[in-house]
Amino acid sequence: MVQRVANPYHLSSLLNLLLLASPSVKILVLKILQHIVQISLPFEVFEEAVRILTRDENSLAHRILHKIQPSAKFESSMFLKFLFNYLLSLRSKMWRADAESEGQYAVSRTVSATLRVLGSVQGVGACWSRALKEEIAKALKNIETLPVDEADGILSLLLGGEFGGITAGDSALTSKDQLVTVLGYSTTWKPA
Repeated sequence: MVQRVANPYHLSSLLNLLLLASPSVKILVLKILQHIVQISLPFEVFEEAVRILTRDENSLAHRILHKIQPSAKFESSMFLKFLFNYLLSLRSKMWRADAESEGQYAVSRTVSATLRVLGSVQGVGACWSRALKEEIAKALKNIETLPVDEADGILSLLLGGEFGGITAGDSALTSKDQLVTVLGYSTTWKPA
């Protein structure tokens, strides 16, 4: 099975499904990608898959990779750039209030989670981790100057940093390293 997935042509088919399927299938594809990344396939397989996917200049994949021009460039990895640009394409539609469907926000959150998984990869995928850390650090230094959709995309790469990233029922740490469960929020609560 690993040998079949390690083929860039099969992986490019999976990435194409990410672009063309329904939101529930897109989330499934992203979960599969997260697991494939964790089995330590060579990063070159992912890079070649994006190269194959974006060959046709009229394709949606080519437009996502080459026409979206964020300040975070991810020039060291076509795979990272493709996923981040795809995330921005989803988030920018939401900020303009013309999201394709209700499930697109869930898809964008799963794309963010996939990018966070890439940021935690060690070994053969460590280049992704370095590239993500560098681009996030650069973007955070200029976060006030970024368009709101791009700032939202960058913040979503930080665990708990996206809108709705911490919701009721989630676990959290206090400043004194105490584990708590978020029960809700209040605008009128004042510390004693």
